[in-house]
Amino acid sequence: MNSKKNNLSTRSQTQSSNSTIQSVRSQSVLSQIRLIALPIIIQGIVFQLQSLTDKAFLGNLDVKYISALGAAQFPYCPTLDLVVALQTGLIIIVARLWGAGNKEQVQKYTLSSMLYSNLLSIGIFFIWFFATNPLLKVMQVDPIILSDSATYIRICSGTLLLLGIDASIQAMLQGIGNTRPIMVASMIKVFFNIIISYVLIFGKLGFSPMNIEGAAVGTLLANLISSIGLIIYCAYKWKDIFDSKELEIKLVYFKEIVKIGLPTAIENYTWNASNLVLIALLNSLSYKSMAVYTLTFGMEIILYAIFTGIGRAVMTLIGQAIGAGSRELIHRYYRYGIMINLVTVMVCAIIFLLGGRQILGFFSQDREIIETALPYLLLTAVLLIPKSLNISVGSGIRAHGHTGFMLFSQIIGSILVISCSFFFIKYLGVGIIGIYLTIFIDESIRATINAVYYHITFARSARMAIA
Repeated sequence: MNSKKNNLSTRSQTQSSNSTIQSVRSQSVLSQIRLIALPIIIQGIVFQLQSLTDKAFLGNLDVKYISALGAAQFPYCPTLDLVVALQTGLIIIVARLWGAGNKEQVQKYTLSSMLYSNLLSIGIFFIWFFATNPLLKVMQVDPIILSDSATYIRICSGTLLLLGIDASIQAMLQGIGNTRPIMVASMIKVFFNIIISYVLIFGKLGFSPMNIEGAAVGTLLANLISSIGLIIYCAYKWKDIFDSKELEIKLVYFKEIVKIGLPTAIENYTWNASNLVLIALLNSLSYKSMAVYTLTFGMEIILYAIFTGIGRAVMTLIGQAIGAGSRELIHRYYRYGIMINLVTVMVCAIIFLLGGRQILGFFSQDREIIETALPYLLLTAVLLIPKSLNISVGSGIRAHGHTGFMLFSQIIGSILVISCSFFFIKYLGVGIIGIYLTIFIDESIRATINAVYYHITFARSARMAIA
């Protein structure tokens, strides 16, 4: 009797996998990538808008609030990123299970992640809420802004009470390839953040001006509204996953998620650490060097959101193809991801070449800074070639679950960044150009290492399957 049930289960999963492959082939690869990537891209750009809004509001009051905001976000945001980065494991697992047509397992992993990820985020909440001042003192925050920074973190830390659930739901949606709700939730978040922060910071509609406290309350309420809305939507839309009589929530599922996702979290921290070295070296040059880098880096952040969105889409689709057992589709998604990112770089290079002054003029009215930054904006377009390749190839490697190798290559990159930046700036004294040379060397070497690894480990078998 049990063997018959197992045969029926295996047959149904095989049929589901075959139907997944057929539905995938009925759509163009570009359409599939676009449907998943576009909402993630918009989410990334909208997230930057949320941060810029608070800075713009507070900057109109007192420049010290900008410093307090930066001093608060520098140590606080990476702890949020830890919870979010761990969900890379859930994205990869869900994508494979969805491709194989195994919704029951999707439910088990998602619900387990929601519980244990939220316990983790609540633990982080207690640390920040009760130990804010000591932690900021360790970070050597200026006593003048310490109180404002601590207040901002304590209020914003309320976001952590639902972060694990929110991050798990977003990871599940990315894994199944339905990213539009994530985009809508992020747009709702920014809308409420702008309205509430404006009212509370400046004291509109009968409220007393709250300054940086108003920005923190606006951020907190906007995040909670967005999270609760996403939870309600998924509970209604995905009843077969969230509304089941037999719920199986186990720590073993979460451990598997962490096993895949933890290297990505450490990878992010490693990148941030090496990037701090670059910022410190920039500060040692001049404020104009920092201004030039900030202007060009602002363009890079927007493009990074595009590359990341495409990379996430490719990671999801490759994961689904792995679950469906289609090596041909795996290779096809990989190649298209690289192609789309390279085309994006070429388009941006043309835009920078033809309209660089106009773009920089939107962010600064200082003619000297604009003229100084213009060549570096064009150089940024060159840097984006290996960066886009790195993101594309890295997404393919992560989709196969080899997140440990991405951490390994990032460690190599961080060593390169620290050593090359000191060599170019402190030893050769070449100035800001040393920063761009360092980034180019780092991205190029890591892109080469990752591409060779993907080719040796995955691409050969995929091409043999196609042949």
